[in-house]
Amino acid sequence: MESGAHRATSAQSGIWVDELTGGVGAGYVMPLTVDLTGPVDVAALRRACEAVLARHPVLASAVQERDGVPHLVPAPVPPAVTVEHSPPSTGVEPFDLATGPLVRMGLHVLGRERCVLRFAAHHLVFDGESKSILLRDLAAAYGGAGLPALPDVDLAADEEQRIAEELPLAREYWLARWRDPADVVLPHLGGSRPPTGPGSSVAFTLGPDDGDLDALGVSRFEVVLATWQALLRWYGNDGDDTAPIGVDLGTRTDATRDRIGCFVNELPVFARLDPGWSFRRFARSLRFEHGLRRDLRGLYRVREVPLARALPRIEPGRVLAQVSLSYRRREAAPAFPGLVTDVDWAASNGTSRGALRVLVVDGPDRCDVVLQHDPAHLPHEAAARIAGHWRALLRAALAAPDTALADLLRALPHPPPLHGPARTLPATTLVDLVDEVVARQPDAVAVVDGDRTLTYAELGAATRALAGRVVAAGAGPGSLVA
Repeated sequence: MESGAHRATSAQSGIWVDELTGGVGAGYVMPLTVDLTGPVDVAALRRACEAVLARHPVLASAVQERDGVPHLVPAPVPPAVTVEHSPPSTGVEPFDLATGPLVRMGLHVLGRERCVLRFAAHHLVFDGESKSILLRDLAAAYGGAGLPALPDVDLAADEEQRIAEELPLAREYWLARWRDPADVVLPHLGGSRPPTGPGSSVAFTLGPDDGDLDALGVSRFEVVLATWQALLRWYGNDGDDTAPIGVDLGTRTDATRDRIGCFVNELPVFARLDPGWSFRRFARSLRFEHGLRRDLRGLYRVREVPLARALPRIEPGRVLAQVSLSYRRREAAPAFPGLVTDVDWAASNGTSRGALRVLVVDGPDRCDVVLQHDPAHLPHEAAARIAGHWRALLRAALAAPDTALADLLRALPHPPPLHGPARTLPATTLVDLVDEVVARQPDAVAVVDGDRTLTYAELGAATRALAGRVVAAGAGPGSLVA
């Protein structure tokens, strides 16, 4: 194998398979924008960018297939750091994996004391933690520090050894946990959805009024995951392991801690939810699930094993959950000497994946949240409403964590919205069938519940009343809310 060529890891191979199927577009492009204010030394900043590219040659890769296996090889044309005197474009372009390089870096000089760094990389060679590594190395190089070369290691071979050791435990874990996911229910979500499509986003920042995420004795991630699981249940999704949330789990080791690259595996989290539980109990159940002893910590132990390896019937690249969550803790942005730095940690690539993707970037100065969605299937107003529901639930749960989940959900500012598109009923409805029986035997007993009975006439009246409430809620006559 020629110098610089490396077999792709499992995560990289899965992304490559997705790209081969087509229709991904810019879905795997990860942008990052850094606004630098002050007396920017543009020449020094450009040299710093070049030093980062030299320290992390994976960014200069292309992908070649060899005997059906993707390999990362040096791109025919190395990446260049451009300097322009115009604002950066908000658009994001896909990468050509076969030609590379899989990174773009541009410096946009907007006056004597302002420069915007616009960075974009393909997920094959970049992940959320890579953003922090990139900025740390960039700030160090801008300040005059040298960036020593990283040792050349075979990441795929090292990973394969770890997967082989974890595979028996992963198979045991998933055989006990796996359920075929049902279609997720969200307000006004309609139509068949491609895995990746054009996207819009709802962004906001959590502040002190939203509550203390550290107050419950569980991790912030577990608080976020628990509130989203509860909200999905409120929207009408089953609580019996059929509506999972896909979560991004980091797979870095001591050897890859300081490397830019793709070290993440998305896996589904199934959670049982009893509305009578308090929020505190439910959040803790994600860590140590009631009765099953299958917890997030257990999932974390098998996080490197691709689900398709543990369960061979699962197709590689398959969307495992229509709602996914990416949560990442970060440190404050490193200081560039003499400059004020503003980083857009959650910059959008203009696409959506699945029904809804939730990005949470939690740091010491603020917690940014972005909901990515396809407006053709989930209108922007509905996504904004979902964001409002989740934020209200989060505040309520943190303020009164020992309150029953059912009571917390009941206290949300709006009733549960309609779920999905309306479906036309058959010509003969349930009400018609009941009316036919009522006409024949109105006084006959239809329902017995303990010491209470209903005649067919009473059942018919109750059925019509229920149908009337559904219509009044907005489903319209001749339809049934999904």
